[in-house]
Amino acid sequence: MFDDRHTVLPHGTRPETDIHPVDVGKAGDLRDAQSLPRGSTGLRTRRNWYVAAAAGAILVGTGVWSFSAHMAMPERGIVPPSPPVVTVALPLRENVTNRTELTGQFSAVNQVGLRAQVSGYLTEIHFRDGQIVRKGDLLFVIDPRPYEIQLQQATAQRETAAAAL
Repeated sequence: MFDDRHTVLPHGTRPETDIHPVDVGKAGDLRDAQSLPRGSTGLRTRRNWYVAAAAGAILVGTGVWSFSAHMAMPERGIVPPSPPVVTVALPLRENVTNRTELTGQFSAVNQVGLRAQVSGYLTEIHFRDGQIVRKGDLLFVIDPRPYEIQLQQATAQRETAAAAL
């Protein structure tokens, strides 16, 4: 079935091209591929390729099978780890208060700017920070002594002017 002939292709060609290969026989005589018996052209090359592909598939299959068998076998001398310890507790029933602590800044919705119309020192403050105040509430008391002195001076000047008149 097999003979000792080798198929030789021109340099740079592949067996799947339409170029007719030249066959070299035992005695070294060159024969055209058309003069060979029908079906013998390139047959050995194709068979070699099929045999190589089949051998490669067998090698890959054997490797996969041996790897899976190796992974399935437990190694001797290694103790499997013990299961983890889990603690269990009964649920507690307690009243929980709804409370949220937030950090941040806030500002009032309505703001009032306070400016004194006269100068002086404050002697009393009648509100606390953040307290709600209404129109007409007393907020500050300014020291009245400088104003009383100015009043006395103005009264004295008026009486002096009235006497001179």
